[in-house]
Parts: sequence; C-alpha cells; structure tokens
Amino acid sequence: MIFEHWLGDSGASQHLTNDSTYMRNIRKCDVDMIVSNGNIVKATVHGDIKFQDEHGKRSILCDVLYISSLHRNLISTNKFTSKGDGKMTADNKEIVLSQGKLEIKQPIVTEGSKNVYLVKAKRISPAETNDAEEIEKKKNEENLKKLPETLDINVAHGLCHLGENLL
Repeated sequence: MIFEHWLGDSGASQHLTNDSTYMRNIRKCDVDMIVSNGNIVKATVHGDIKFQDEHGKRSILCDVLYISSLHRNLISTNKFTSKGDGKMTADNKEIVLSQGKLEIKQPIVTEGSKNVYLVKAKRISPAETNDAEEIEKKKNEENLKKLPETLDINVAHGLCHLGENLL
C-alpha cells in the first residue's frame, strides 16, 4: 500500500491535490486559487477521491481541485465537516474528522518547530470500491455546490498560521 500525507487545514476553503490518480467524477473547471504565498494557480479539473487510513477506515473527499504544481495535498477541514453531521475535533495529540459513518483519526505530527495535522491515507482504486460506497457517493453528489471562479485558501487564517508554502 502506498500512503500519502494530506495536510489538515481549518482555514482552507477547498480540498487540493497534486495528483489526479484514482480521482473519480472528474469535471472540468476554471478556478483560480490564491495560495498561502500569494501566488495564483489554476485548477482545470476537480473530482472526488476515496481513501482509507492506516486502520482501514474509508472516507471520500468531494470536489477536490487538482493543481499539479502543489507540493502538498490539503484537506479543508471546514469543507469536510460542513455537510450534514460532519465535525472535527482536535487537541494537542490528534485530529478526528467525522462525517456520518465516515471517520478519520490521526495523531498530530511535528514538522520543524510546528505541530501540524497530517492525515496519512491510501487512495482507493475503482477496483477496490463496492456498490454501497458508490450509492453513498451519489447521494453526496446531490449536495455539491457550484464552485466560484476565484477562491482564497487564506480565508480566516489559512496556511498563514503554519507558515506553509504550498508552491
């Protein structure tokens, strides 16, 4: 299994990825993103990514923007928890993102002198997906909103509090 890290950020407005592998329901878009260093990058596609954590728990990120020039993947904790009964809890030891029956639980990690929330997960290929998951995904699709033309991931406090540069 190949695991990758996703940075959890409460100030980000969108999920972002630098890898479109196993992205589903890919749709064209034309979205300018203002990233933490002030640069503007363009997303031309977005889609959904299913993944599972080290403990086998599965989840889905909907409307993930694909921007190949990013150095890291990013989970907008606000977006993840904004649908239905989603919630996020965090302390100085771990972050827990939950949405209905879906839950991701990861320990806090120290990078340099900063504590960050990194979700370690493996993308799920279509061959590893069952029909029940596809039905749940279709229900979630009905709740998706149209993306605005310009998004600023620094809304609230974005990545500034981490001193993180995505590019």
